[in-house]
Amino acid sequence: MEITAEEAARLATLLEYDILDSEAEEAFDRLAEIATDLFQVPMAAVSLVDGYRQWFKSRVGLPLQETPREFAFCHHAIRGDRVFVVADAARDRRFAANPLVIKEPAIRFYAGAPLLTADGQALGTICVMDRRVRRPLSPREKRMLQKLAAMVMEQIELRRHVNRVRASVQRALRLAGARSPAHAECQKALKALRDLQALAARAGRQRARLITPEPAKPRRRTGSGGGERRAERRGQARK
Repeated sequence: MEITAEEAARLATLLEYDILDSEAEEAFDRLAEIATDLFQVPMAAVSLVDGYRQWFKSRVGLPLQETPREFAFCHHAIRGDRVFVVADAARDRRFAANPLVIKEPAIRFYAGAPLLTADGQALGTICVMDRRVRRPLSPREKRMLQKLAAMVMEQIELRRHVNRVRASVQRALRLAGARSPAHAECQKALKALRDLQALAARAGRQRARLITPEPAKPRRRTGSGGGERRAERRGQARK
């Protein structure tokens, strides 16, 4: 694939976040799980697209950790700033012969919202997939997926800032020496960072709940007393 100046800038931005090939993290896993619940699909992922592959920071229902970029639906999704939808991949000439369509995981439906930085660079997507054909997303559903993408980007930005501060504190620790008063202060700073990260993760879960619909409540059945009262009223009416 020929790398344009715009693509080179995007790849450089992605590398700055130092997130590729990192360990699984609850904040991202939870957002992928919410996506499957919200859109009632068996598969969802937080995907990051580098020069030759798409790598999944988080995935639900997908056996693969990464795929070649040439097969990635997300490769198409990051070309714009809107939600990219494929209602039936088997009938779309761009994907009909795609190994991800004709073999496992047998994707037929795809929808992905790009993960956009503040300056508009698309790092990847949060995407939902199904093994059956589905109708295109409604405008409301597209907005919901974009909200999830914004929440993923919040976690990516938070992760980068926390890692930068942690690295600075650890350098200060090495310079200060174990007996220096500064060493104790640095240890406190590291603990504060961990607490901040945990707090941000809890806040993210709360925001996610706001956009996750509550399950429908079962209709309450009328008890036997109600039935007796209705029978009594019918009897009075006949009189």
